[in-house]
Amino acid sequence: MPGNKNKYLIEYLPQVINKDLLGLNKEIKDLIKRKVERLIEEPLLGFPLKGKLSGYFKLKISKYRIVYKIINDQLIILIIAIGKRDNFFVYSLAEKRI
Repeated sequence: MPGNKNKYLIEYLPQVINKDLLGLNKEIKDLIKRKVERLIEEPLLGFPLKGKLSGYFKLKISKYRIVYKIINDQLIILIIAIGKRDNFFVYSLAEKRI
């Protein structure tokens, strides 16, 4: 995908909008938004995950992580979970949602 000129569409699982983002302050939300928007043109910006989340990626923002999946044939980035890395909380959350 390097050099890929196609732009991806960002989609969120409903739980990300209705739960994950609700308790975050505006500053963190803005940082997350800017980072997610970069995925539109750079879907491989994140780091690949292993284990049960193999095939998914993570983005780091301070103490927070964004777990996402690239759906290449549809040009979609699906945001699975957003949360703190503390005690691997965000990864447990993502595993429950996939």
